[in-house]
Amino acid sequence: MSEHPESSSHPSNNGLIMAIVFASLVIGASVSFLAFQMYQQNSVQANLLDSKGDIDIEKLIAELDLENNGAPPSAPTPPAAPEITASEEAIVGDDPFMGSNNAPVTIVEFSDYQCPFCQRHTNQTLPLIKENYVDTGKVKYVYRDFPLGFHAAAGPAAEAANCAREQGGDKVYFDMHTIIFDAQNKLGSAVLSELFSGFASGLGLDVASFDTCFSSGKYKSEVENDYAEGSQFGVSGTPGFVLIGADGSKKVISGAQPYSVFKNEIDAAL
Repeated sequence: MSEHPESSSHPSNNGLIMAIVFASLVIGASVSFLAFQMYQQNSVQANLLDSKGDIDIEKLIAELDLENNGAPPSAPTPPAAPEITASEEAIVGDDPFMGSNNAPVTIVEFSDYQCPFCQRHTNQTLPLIKENYVDTGKVKYVYRDFPLGFHAAAGPAAEAANCAREQGGDKVYFDMHTIIFDAQNKLGSAVLSELFSGFASGLGLDVASFDTCFSSGKYKSEVENDYAEGSQFGVSGTPGFVLIGADGSKKVISGAQPYSVFKNEIDAAL
């Protein structure tokens, strides 16, 4: 008996049909899943928009909290504070200071005259530290220079302050210090020698001697030494502080922290 050609092709056709059906189901499911994901994403994005069509930050934070089961998103562990092995004398150096030389706590600030955060600390936080801790004999406050490389006028400004100190001591140094910070917006555009000479005149200094000091670069190495030593002590940005406690403990405080942070640290160090 001869075989019918059509009968031998049935199994192959059935398999092909089943494969096509299966592939259609898979594709359909994938499309449905993608559509659901897009819908869900669009819904979340829509919920984050405020009435003006902008992202609502509070809603965004809430969404992030929900994704973390009600807990705030995890943050990377900050690096451990550097251990400072240098002596107090090395950290303080021979730089200008306010307060009693025998105060139980010492704060050494490393700062940059063109840094806006340093200006904010000088104008807002330092007066409170001075009133409550420096003037009461609890803190000796030392200022050292840390001019950042991208602030071209910060180094010369530090030299000018040192030239003022040469004539009038630490009190005049801090007077010049305050004047320079108040004029921070001029440092990037003014002729610095003329600007600083005018400040010296306003402070009643011998202007000719001041100009000679400044133009000679007499304190350039002093400023550079401050920067190098600050880096060794763990200062990496401005303003940076090293707080030396009554027991000799040393701690780095980074950034223009609010007064409350300094108060807590000083009280603990006392």
